[in-house]
Amino acid sequence: MFLKKGFIIYSWLILLLTISSVFNPVVAQNRRANPINENVRDELLPRRNNLTQGEKEALKIALEELNQLAQSQLELGNEDEAFDIWYRQIRLTRFLGAREEVELIGEVGAVAWARGRGDDVNFLSERLSVLQRESTTNNLLNPQLLPYFLEAYETLRDVDNSIALRRQLLDDARGEDEEEDIINNLEALGSLYLSKFDYFNAQPIYEELLTFAQENNNFLAESNYLRRLSEINGAILRPENAVEYKKQLIANYVRNNNLRAVALLEISMGDDYKLLDNPQEAANFYQEAFNTAWAQGQFAIATDALKRLANLYQEYEQLDSALTVYDELIKLQQQAYNYYGLMETYESMGIIYQQQGNINQARIYFSQALQIAQEINYKQDYYQNLLSQL
Repeated sequence: MFLKKGFIIYSWLILLLTISSVFNPVVAQNRRANPINENVRDELLPRRNNLTQGEKEALKIALEELNQLAQSQLELGNEDEAFDIWYRQIRLTRFLGAREEVELIGEVGAVAWARGRGDDVNFLSERLSVLQRESTTNNLLNPQLLPYFLEAYETLRDVDNSIALRRQLLDDARGEDEEEDIINNLEALGSLYLSKFDYFNAQPIYEELLTFAQENNNFLAESNYLRRLSEINGAILRPENAVEYKKQLIANYVRNNNLRAVALLEISMGDDYKLLDNPQEAANFYQEAFNTAWAQGQFAIATDALKRLANLYQEYEQLDSALTVYDELIKLQQQAYNYYGLMETYESMGIIYQQQGNINQARIYFSQALQIAQEINYKQDYYQNLLSQL
């Protein structure tokens, strides 16, 4: 049996992320007025705003020539000149319609993002937001334009607006009871929430996806969602929930004969139970991980499982049990010619014997660690110091 210890298991630092409204790491340039909003009469436009079909066709040809000119400037390394031309193209494209302008914003946005032009990403996002407001009625974006806006926002890495539009698409799919569309939008939403580390909103998304996978007997998707849910619960410090999802995941692996993935998962569950201050269950899973890995010929994983088991016993002051496991670990490390691992194991055993007051045994194991340290030319002074302190 293990001895309970009253100690604080962990302390976590909160990472404060300073991000722009478009959730991008692009370094901003010196900010200037948005060039897309310039209200300058262009020579390519007739004197009226309502263009005839013929005038629109002529404008399309002129716009394509502008795009080619911008591409040429970009290839020459003249980025500022290229974007000035693209901004002119965007201003002119609005006379063709919202869809055409949104598509062009997305195309230029891809270049801006790839080139790390932070101000340009923001300029394009600002214009896209204006177009969205103009195309929205009763808080719903025009469904015919929604796919184009969504693609542009995703290109600009505007996660919040992408989530809002994905939500609208999801609601539409639910209203039409289109299961495939529901699943596709749920998966996209889950990825978006995870991209901003919003685990609390991501969790119900993946729980619903898990339900769909189980109802459809889609074992591959089930394993993916179970793995994701276990990771989410680990991230939000709910190891008890993570354990339950991992148990289901092990059952999935066994059912589908994916046994080589089981041992690592069992080690992870041992870690979870250790975090929950349940050393007995942690030991059970480390032992099970060793058995599983050994049966599958995964000797590195088996070694890791034994090492964690020994460390667990040692941490909870079950020193005789720790020594027994370390003895088995030595056999594995000798077979694998793992000299560094052997050196560390000898050190751990020497420390235990020293704690027990068995100085002769401690000296033996520290000496064996020193011998290996001399052979691999590593930490020799450290082990000599351990021996001198006996």
